[in-house]
Amino acid sequence: MKTIIACIAFIGHFSLQATAQTLTTSGVYQGFDGTVYSFFDDNEDFVDFEKCSNAVLAAFDLKSEDLWEVFFEISYSVTQDGAGNDVREITGLSIIKTDE
Repeated sequence: MKTIIACIAFIGHFSLQATAQTLTTSGVYQGFDGTVYSFFDDNEDFVDFEKCSNAVLAAFDLKSEDLWEVFFEISYSVTQDGAGNDVREITGLSIIKTDE
């Protein structure tokens, strides 16, 4: 009985750690290289996203060069893979209009 309780407690603890928080940033889209979606963010750093939700991909053709250099607000989540590496997934995108 103690083993079962310990196992359930471990599973509950793991699922809490795996829960992703939604974060936002903004950045200029740099393209998709076949493995990551790259943006140049507000801090002048490159940010790579390993995944993108189906809803975002249905709304935006991120493989198209037409969206390169477009300024976006990016909603994303960060989880960890089995090796403990961060995995960023784009969960929402909206174009930010700029006055140029």
